[in-house]
Amino acid sequence: MSSMYEKQVIGIEQAGKAAFLFEQIRLDCRLAVISSMVINSHYEDKKGVFDVKKQFESKVVAFRELMKTYKEFATTEEMLNFHERIMDLFENSYLPAAKQIIDKSINDIPYHNGKLHINVMLAHITDITDRIANLMAGMTELNVAIAKQTSISNAAVTQRFIAMQILLLVSAVVFAIFIAFYIVKNIMVPINESADVLHKIAVRNFDARVIGNYGGEFAIIKDSVNTAAAAIKKHMNVISGVEYASKIQNNLLPPESVFKEAFSDYHVIWKPRDTVGGDIYWIKNFDEGTVLCVCDCTGHGTSGALLTMLIVSVLEGVAVQPDNCSDTANIIWKIDERLVKVFKVKTGDGCDLAVLFIARDGSITLSAGHISVFICDGRDVRRIRGQKIFVGDGNLSSKDDIKTLHIPANPDNKFYIASDGLFDQPGGELSGPFGYKAFEKIILENHTEKQSVISNKVWATFEEYRGVEPRVDDFELITFKPQGRGVSHGT
Repeated sequence: MSSMYEKQVIGIEQAGKAAFLFEQIRLDCRLAVISSMVINSHYEDKKGVFDVKKQFESKVVAFRELMKTYKEFATTEEMLNFHERIMDLFENSYLPAAKQIIDKSINDIPYHNGKLHINVMLAHITDITDRIANLMAGMTELNVAIAKQTSISNAAVTQRFIAMQILLLVSAVVFAIFIAFYIVKNIMVPINESADVLHKIAVRNFDARVIGNYGGEFAIIKDSVNTAAAAIKKHMNVISGVEYASKIQNNLLPPESVFKEAFSDYHVIWKPRDTVGGDIYWIKNFDEGTVLCVCDCTGHGTSGALLTMLIVSVLEGVAVQPDNCSDTANIIWKIDERLVKVFKVKTGDGCDLAVLFIARDGSITLSAGHISVFICDGRDVRRIRGQKIFVGDGNLSSKDDIKTLHIPANPDNKFYIASDGLFDQPGGELSGPFGYKAFEKIILENHTEKQSVISNKVWATFEEYRGVEPRVDDFELITFKPQGRGVSHGT
């Protein structure tokens, strides 16, 4: 037997053995996954899974040796090219993924929380293994073709090796067919159906369900997906209701035209923490002047939003009338009376509230419970603290419990009312509250700017201070400059 012939025969033999061994390697990877999934307790023996892992690792070593020998006996550039492509796919794509799958399977014992992810990973490397198997078959066919073309006298030996190679190839194909059938029937079908259902849910088909009859882990996956789909449908029904409530709450807010009629300059920032919120503002113009109410109800979200609707209903109904629109204490008293009747018992629910009457000459009458009103004239900032009263808690005995303050007109004055969602927000290096100093500094330093500029600087500073901290409450900031002339105290 010539030296060239010997190399070709050894190449055929090594290629066939390597192809057969690779099919065993890919089967061991799947066996490790299946073996791990039947262990449901910390106390069950995991030795079988570790044995499969060791078997997998030893076959990887043997496969490398076979391919190394094949390379040494390769007689053409094409044979070396096949070797290089196979080993590149094996070492850089298949082997890292297969090792990760086996390790994840072992670490997933006994709760199997990651079984869906593991099976998806297993399905994803199928394309890589198919490519390697096809290259192995091509490499073998190339060796056979070269052997046939070589002029050698020992044809019987050549036929013997070719027959052995064909037998190995047939065995490899049988393994491949078995694995492909297993993947399609036991892995891909339930995964594809589950993925399809999740896709339908994503496009708002909340009635989609997995209906296939699956066993083992995929029965659990089916139940999990269907349970999640039902929960999402229920949640989305709630979301739809909340979104509708948001539309109602937004419609309760006064139109911009009312502000334009009442003030020479103004700006409003109203940002509920959730879809709906517990902060609300209300404004109405009368012949004598304008009534502005800024309200922060108990809580936020849906519960707070329901209270805001009640507050607006009272304001639109009995609390504010043309003949008492300047009596801010009476307005608060009427709201308190109504809330106490609704709650019937002391629940701790109610609202912080500031009520201002802005007369046509620019003077202001105000009453407030817990909400502060800030006045800036360009020289300093005056904070008028709200009384320590909580409207609606049933502790007010009469209108006389509510204080009223009169502020003379001054064309330099600008007014700011904010809920505690601004001042109580944690942030900064120490996660402390935003507080009042930063707010007062902004409105004083920017006094000559338009109200929209000042308000947006407050919001930008608030957001920068908040950083990664979640918002803890609704955000409400009402700023305005009265139209009245008044007497300037500037120099």
